Amino acid sequence: MTEAATQKETSRSSRLQEMGIKWTKVYFIVLMCVLPAGYSLGWITLSPIRLNEIGDFLAGVFGPLSIFWLVLGFFQQGSELRLQVAELANSVEQQKELVKLTKETLEHERSVFESQREGLIARLRREK
Repeated sequence: MTEAATQKETSRSSRLQEMGIKWTKVYFIVLMCVLPAGYSLGWITLSPIRLNEIGDFLAGVFGPLSIFWLVLGFFQQGSELRLQVAELANSVEQQKELVKLTKETLEHERSVFESQREGLIARLRREK
């Protein structure tokens, strides 16, 4: 993956976060408008309620929001995984280049060693 594609994925991840914050604000604004309207229309009563009913109310209010953030997290994680795949691909390419360079270095050292050995053998033969 190229640098431009990496920036695109990073941009997508930040756009998902911005979108999540924006829609959370919209949700709370709508909620703050609907609750008073529901009370004035008689849909919601403020009679003494038990603690478990408060929990049920909060679960109903925040449940859709939590599912929304769960889905956003899923998409953001996919984006992050694509970035990791790109980085791994780059790492593999760098490792291939490193192996190639190492092989070339070893071949060069072997040829130098062979030429030194042949020179030494030639010198020993001359000395005999």
